[in-house]
Amino acid sequence: MESIISGELPSFDAHFLRVLIDNRPDLESQFGLEVPVLFVNGRKAFKYRCSSKELHQRLLREARR
Repeated sequence: MESIISGELPSFDAHFLRVLIDNRPDLESQFGLEVPVLFVNGRKAFKYRCSSKELHQRLLREARR
């Protein structure tokens, strides 16, 4: 998923922050079964996987807001 994210970010005014949940009981209990999880503007946008097209469409929607 990171390669897809890296491929789409240059087209948008967006930043990527990778958060590891290992040894973080609070995050492991919240997201452990959904990793990887991708948030866009603080909202869960994808879990497990997303395509470049799906991410691009989501980022376009967010940019229009």
